[in-house]
Amino acid sequence: MRNDIENQPAKINKLIRIAVLLALAGMVLVLLFLIAGFKAWSVGLGVFLGMPLMLAGVILYVFAVLRDLRIRNVLDEE
Repeated sequence: MRNDIENQPAKINKLIRIAVLLALAGMVLVLLFLIAGFKAWSVGLGVFLGMPLMLAGVILYVFAVLRDLRIRNVLDEE
């Protein structure tokens, strides 16, 4: 049981790294959209690809934080 708890932070760190990379990729695509102007290709990349990547990054980050709080028994109901 103790070994399983010790392995959890590595999984959470991996989730946070993935979340940060997704959010950064989304922000770069949105920045490209803002710099290039409202052209068809930049709207496709910035809005239709960049925004979902940023949203996925934020959701994954919240999931990782909640998972870490549950492991550390911060979110106990007692």
